[in-house]
Amino acid sequence: MSGQTWAKIIGVVLLLGGILGFFMQPLFGFIGMNTAHAVVWLIVGAIYAWAGFTSGPVEAVNKWLGVILILLGVVGFFALQSTFMLTTSNNIIHIVVGVISAWLGWKG
Repeated sequence: MSGQTWAKIIGVVLLLGGILGFFMQPLFGFIGMNTAHAVVWLIVGAIYAWAGFTSGPVEAVNKWLGVILILLGVVGFFALQSTFMLTTSNNIIHIVVGVISAWLGWKG
């Protein structure tokens, strides 16, 4: 899978998840979600979608959002629990998406 395809897919998924997050809490019964988390998903999804669907810097977006998501997932196990509703499933999702993004960004 190319980095651009990944950015398109994860961008759309995060945008849809962010929108649904305003109405479904927790999202799909297991993803901790509140308004702040839904807004973050919308912002991150918009960045991924912008990079994937335009000639944006898709490698840089994948690299750096990947690193940020990995760090958020790791830190989420120890802090930030109440502000963004970070549950164990959220942290695992952040780490998995982050690893895939970073790997695709650095592999070029």
